[in-house]
Amino acid sequence: MTNTIKNYIMLLFLFGFILLFVLANLYETKRSEAVSKYKNIDKLLSSIENNKDKFTFETTKTILNSPAFKQYIQTDKKGRKTTIVFEAPLNVANAFIRKLANSDSLIGEIEIQKLKTKIKLTIRINDV
Repeated sequence: MTNTIKNYIMLLFLFGFILLFVLANLYETKRSEAVSKYKNIDKLLSSIENNKDKFTFETTKTILNSPAFKQYIQTDKKGRKTTIVFEAPLNVANAFIRKLANSDSLIGEIEIQKLKTKIKLTIRINDV
């Protein structure tokens, strides 16, 4: 092998390592952004839990009927109990939870499942 071919091979390895380094940094950045979104959602959910006693059912209906969230919400009413299942991507779930945290919404039990790219909230409300 000539020196020129050896130099090209060395350059190819160098560019390969640089590309690998850049891709690893991009992956780490995206992962840390997702983790920070989950932390933000956890703070908002604790805010909802702390303000449970001042919620009303009317503001809950207003939030649930909002066009931005309606497609992600499924409700099931059995007698005086209403079960609301909200499953959406992180950004929509973040907005929904922020809206609940900043309102006087009526919330019962909340069950949270963190899926890969989605969040699933199951809210059980005893109707008054």
